Amino acid sequence: TADDNVHYQNAEMLINELIKHKKVFYFMAYPNRSHGIREDNAYPHVAMMFTDFLRKNCLPGGK
Repeated sequence: TADDNVHYQNAEMLINELIKHKKVFYFMAYPNRSHGIREDNAYPHVAMMFTDFLRKNCLPGGK
């Protein structure tokens, strides 16, 4: 990606560690976008991903 704050190689290292330690995680790469991911209208997709995650994992009423 074009992110100048978090390089893709660092993300790969983190992903490998999460897998090694059997951690569940969600990851979405946005190629050729900076850290702010505002290029090419990517932000609506990010918002959709956040909303979907919250709907599936944070049910009304809480715990």
